[in-house]
Amino acid sequence: MRRKKLEISSQRSTTVNRRKNMAFIILIVFSISLLYFVVIPVMRGDVHLLIVLSGSMEPSIHIGDIVVSSRVDVKELKEGDIITFRYKGEDNYITHRISKVLHTEFGIFFKTKGDANENEDSRLVESNEVVGKVLFVIPYLGYLPAFARTIPGYILLILLPGVLIIVNELKRIRAEIFRKRLSK
Repeated sequence: MRRKKLEISSQRSTTVNRRKNMAFIILIVFSISLLYFVVIPVMRGDVHLLIVLSGSMEPSIHIGDIVVSSRVDVKELKEGDIITFRYKGEDNYITHRISKVLHTEFGIFFKTKGDANENEDSRLVESNEVVGKVLFVIPYLGYLPAFARTIPGYILLILLPGVLIIVNELKRIRAEIFRKRLSK
């Protein structure tokens, strides 16, 4: 009977270890992928993650969405592409659709328009002002960092998890001290 219990316990232990190993491998693969496909390109400036603050591109892109723009050769851009750009001397990034591509003796320029706007933008976008082409949009995720900047967001997303981690660790330390006292 005791031998049977040991065999079952050993099998459970092996299964638990396999699950832990698989979870660890998945975590490693996810971390490497995140580093390779997101962190490094963002640090190099090849990819930009930007929170949409206006409704000029609705219904395609909504306020609170995050646009992921990737550096691109401006010669490859065409009418209908959605680009992110920043005019010289301005701080704000703008994401609009290309309505016309103009090839001139001075270079390539883009006429842009927000999908929700009636008129095209008044300024042309110079090729060196293009930050990138929008690869994809992550809906609503931009609300999270915006919420984290508020006092309730800071408490809920940063302070509370930190306190819970500390409380959990104190419980583990207390249990370990109690276990050591009992074993003496």
